[in-house]
Amino acid sequence: MNLDPNSAKLPLLGVSTAAYQVEGAWNVDGKGVSVWDHFTHTRGMENGDIACDDYHRIPETVRALKELGVNVYRFSIAWTRILPDGVGPVNHQGITYYRHLIAELKNAGIAPMVTLYHWDLPQDLEEKGGWANRETVQHYVEYAKILFREFGDTIGYWITHNEPRVVSTRGYGSETMAPGLNQPGMIAIVNHHLLLSHGLAVQAFRERQLKGKIGISLNLKPVYCLEGGSHAAAAAIDREKNAAYLDPILKGVYPELPPNSFIQEGDMALISQPIDFLGINYYSREVVAPTKSAPKAVNCLGWKTYPEGLHDLLVDLKSKYPALPPLIVTENGFADHLEVSSDSTLHDSDRADYIKKHVFAVLQAKSKGVNVIGYVVWSLLDNLEWSFGYKPRFGLIHVDFKTLKRTPKESYYAYQQLVKQVLLPEKPQTATQG
Repeated sequence: MNLDPNSAKLPLLGVSTAAYQVEGAWNVDGKGVSVWDHFTHTRGMENGDIACDDYHRIPETVRALKELGVNVYRFSIAWTRILPDGVGPVNHQGITYYRHLIAELKNAGIAPMVTLYHWDLPQDLEEKGGWANRETVQHYVEYAKILFREFGDTIGYWITHNEPRVVSTRGYGSETMAPGLNQPGMIAIVNHHLLLSHGLAVQAFRERQLKGKIGISLNLKPVYCLEGGSHAAAAAIDREKNAAYLDPILKGVYPELPPNSFIQEGDMALISQPIDFLGINYYSREVVAPTKSAPKAVNCLGWKTYPEGLHDLLVDLKSKYPALPPLIVTENGFADHLEVSSDSTLHDSDRADYIKKHVFAVLQAKSKGVNVIGYVVWSLLDNLEWSFGYKPRFGLIHVDFKTLKRTPKESYYAYQQLVKQVLLPEKPQTATQG
């Protein structure tokens, strides 16, 4: 597989993290308790109390980003660092921390891509009903307005939510993710409130007339119906995992109308506020077949790896949604259990190969007219992989969770070379705002 540097270019290449997974410092400098703090502590799970200690390691992180050569870094802001109780007075120590991070990134020529909400709802709001309570929508919007006010002119790219489907189905519909309620009847209403809060945040962003760009990140899967498989089942999976989020955001309708007791007049118009880009998180495909055969390649979590699926997904989006905004692959990565070898190196050739093949898939889609403008690897660092704990490793950089020592892997250097080959030479304009 050869990538032609003369024709294969993207304006944005980066890496990503999320606050709870890397920051640590869970109860310092005025931070409040999030649903993930509560969930892991009360169930005796591995937790993010220390994680990668990134809260205290900004210079080390930014240095690694600069050496990697990327021009965008996606990270999330912890709601409870800004508003410890979810509402009320602003915690200025939290503001100071993120200002420091943003300033260091901009000094390094790296555009911050900020996720407002990456699953860490303040526990106080969860105890008042969480995302099943419509009042949480307005609390989220007030939180978003604070971020727009404090950081608005320094951020190039804003993401309102990361993977709302995970929050609703696994956090409220099952016990596998925080808050772990196992109430499937809540899924539709939680979905609606998450999407509504997205639309209202976009509206608030427009009202401030900020220069950056705003969108949302959805975890999407191409669905393949193999010979003998049920086309009806494939269509149902596509509605559940893709159209249930894409249609309200891009068309202002649900593919199947949920119980309408919680949908108020004007909600769908708010949800479908125009966005500047759509973030795509892609890890694997969905296959419907008469008999399930073992996939040729899986990661350590059992997820099927299928780079061609990313190409197919991007092309399919273009055909289904005529008003599709520019696309950014905001997450894509490979999990393994790799530890430091006897010669102190980290030979993760599977990850390096995975990334190269998926970048190639993006470029193939781009060559077919898909307006895809960026690709972001998950993740910069090995980190707490939510309910899976610390064993699955997605990072380009190995973290020893006993000593917190960081060691770049083979994939770090492979991606470094790929960035040189594929990244457009000019920096994105929004990287230098502020």
